[in-house]
Amino acid sequence: MAKCERCGASFDYDERQGVCPRCCFYNRPPGAARQDTEWMKYYNVEDNSYQLPKSEGLADLFPEEKSGWTKRLHAGHREKTAAGGGRRDSSVRYRKADRQKAARRETSKSRGTAAGAYRDGEDSGRASLLGKVIAFVVIICILMVVITAVLQVTSARGWRFNSGEKEQEDKNIRIETISAQEAAEGVTAGDLTYYVGEAETLFQEGELSDLPAGEKCIGIWLEDNESVLDYTGYSWERPYVFDGTNFREMVDVGALDDQHYFTEKGIETASVYGVGYEDMHGYAVYFVDAAAQSVTLSLPCLTVDENDTDVAGYSEVIDIAIPLNQ
Repeated sequence: MAKCERCGASFDYDERQGVCPRCCFYNRPPGAARQDTEWMKYYNVEDNSYQLPKSEGLADLFPEEKSGWTKRLHAGHREKTAAGGGRRDSSVRYRKADRQKAARRETSKSRGTAAGAYRDGEDSGRASLLGKVIAFVVIICILMVVITAVLQVTSARGWRFNSGEKEQEDKNIRIETISAQEAAEGVTAGDLTYYVGEAETLFQEGELSDLPAGEKCIGIWLEDNESVLDYTGYSWERPYVFDGTNFREMVDVGALDDQHYFTEKGIETASVYGVGYEDMHGYAVYFVDAAAQSVTLSLPCLTVDENDTDVAGYSEVIDIAIPLNQ
């Protein structure tokens, strides 16, 4: 047996690994260098207020203090064990049943949550699909409105360009045909008088980077007396040509990459903005089929509205067949 250096209690050193069971002081192994125990002189062993915990097993550690209270403790424990055995078994069964019920509730809840999540996902998918269908229908309606508007504008012009067919207005546009000689002397087309000259081939295929394959660039000399016209609008219908395959609009030379070639060759061109703004004087430029030997020039007979000089309309077109000089 070992003796605690602090409180003097006797205990089995190897079993307690040097720790006193009374005051929890660690005692160094016998023969080890002694530590500074100066502080221990102030420790009053007689006044030690440390109380042993009341638990089973302590009485075996201190046989000298084993008394009747230990016997009573064991007797009471046996009585409680015998009397409460049935109750404990019953309570264990009840707790087990409760745990099983709780587990079933959790399983049911998790299944319900998974089913609800599936239903929510399914409802969300239906809503997303419905939204896409509605958006598609709206886009189709918008496209139909835009196409209808474009067709109405095209119908108001009376022709479909880059096509081999003519498209007349509902009001049935009248078409008058005159010779190139008559047009050179002056032709009245609505509120304008045009003077039409010769048609020249200005550039062949490959001579202009802007010229599409299979086409050539021609010019028809045009003059008009726009200066006497009381028109303030911005949508004057320009003369156009038919090359035997397609109807062609005037080319804006100022927007071409190779516009300088016209200046270098001394070609005076008529601006696409001239008709309806100022006098036209120069070659009206068109891209036509490379095999075309002649073209038909069409002059819309526009008339300015007497009550609104911003508005002009036409119900007649004058066609002039003009041969092409190569």
